[in-house]
Amino acid sequence: MSAYRRAKRRYLSAIVFYFLMAFTFLLMPLIPQLRSLVLSYTLGVCFWLFLALGLLFSFLASSTVKNALWDTRRGKEWKQHPIGLIAFGKNLYGLIADILCLLSVIAALILTQTSYSNRFIMYVLIFLAAFSFAMHCMLNGRTLRYLASIRTLRKVRKNSYEEH
Repeated sequence: MSAYRRAKRRYLSAIVFYFLMAFTFLLMPLIPQLRSLVLSYTLGVCFWLFLALGLLFSFLASSTVKNALWDTRRGKEWKQHPIGLIAFGKNLYGLIADILCLLSVIAALILTQTSYSNRFIMYVLIFLAAFSFAMHCMLNGRTLRYLASIRTLRKVRKNSYEEH
């Protein structure tokens, strides 16, 4: 399997695990209704497990891309771009994640200061903040930049082969 396919598979796996991590927040309102200690511990373990797996697959995708670039003598390109944590609005999807994260955090802060009593809305906002922050890091980062550049390069090559 090529480094591109390996990195893409790991990258998408990380996104799925980050979604599952954030989804655990949506299940939290069920715990008081079910009064289950086992469910509450299971949900906490799932949160940390999905977070750890998301970080692991992010790291694996990143290291796959980094090694592929160093193998092709393009390793300096890797250092030229900032990591996703400190990069903002590098593409349309990254910008959407940035704005959604900011809006969900602001809305959560406003709701904590008011007497609004719907707790499920707060859990939805925490879900949005957690997932959009993870997507901010993923979509503005170096790995997506590499995956997008390889995909574009393959399309250009395919079109040039079809013309001849």
